[in-house]
Amino acid sequence: MNDEEFWALIAGLAGKADPEGIARLTEDLTAGSTQRIVGFAEQLATALYAIDSRERMGQPVRDTADGPDSPAFPLSNEVFLYARCAVVVAGRDAWQRVVDDPAAMAGTWDLGAEELLYVAPVAFEHKTGSDWTHRTAVSYATGSNSEGWS
Repeated sequence: MNDEEFWALIAGLAGKADPEGIARLTEDLTAGSTQRIVGFAEQLATALYAIDSRERMGQPVRDTADGPDSPAFPLSNEVFLYARCAVVVAGRDAWQRVVDDPAAMAGTWDLGAEELLYVAPVAFEHKTGSDWTHRTAVSYATGSNSEGWS
């Protein structure tokens, strides 16, 4: 899967990781080949890896579920991963802004976007009846981008 196809699929979420959008994306991937599912997982891991850095983790982040006046909260490794998922769900332009300027990570994000992490595994399991065992070329785990954490 190339960048264009990945970001077109993400655009179908319309900036939200709601259950309906995640289900549509999962169904779309399930209807394609296993290579397409794996390609989506690789593209997602690469996008998350690109914005994994100490500076981005230090930005004030709020959850859309808490309302616009809620205070920012410190990010654990797990919550920072969910915030990075939210950046991806927000679309290519939002993601590129955060790539270009770590301070753009500051803001209110849909931390429910963690559901994006499960799209490829669920699509693969629906397609094949087998467990997802694929390991992406890069890890999206917080702290895995050594350049971003040096």
